[in-house]
Amino acid sequence: METMIGAGTSFGFDLSAIRRRLGLTQAEFAKLVGLSERSIAGSATGAELNANSQRRIIEADRLATELEGVFRNVSGISKWLSSANPGFEQLTPLAVIERGEIDRVWRALYFLQSGSPN
Repeated sequence: METMIGAGTSFGFDLSAIRRRLGLTQAEFAKLVGLSERSIAGSATGAELNANSQRRIIEADRLATELEGVFRNVSGISKWLSSANPGFEQLTPLAVIERGEIDRVWRALYFLQSGSPN
């Protein structure tokens, strides 16, 4: 049985703040973390999230932190996440994450941070 923790209690992540840091709409953020928009709205009122959802939210928070280190502003982050990228066969980074291939996005971020083209 998965552990359930309320978003407003000990889990303690503000989903709307993470979403704003990434410059995403609620629908885009819901896809990123694999939750319905209703679940995200419910988490703001203290609804419980399962352990898998919590892990995805923690990873979204880490992703926001890393992207903030690469891009100068939220609009740059948002544009990168939602623009077709040749390194992802013209998929957007969001689409790659939705496909369960976030490791590819982390690898791309590593190369962006290092200044190396590949």
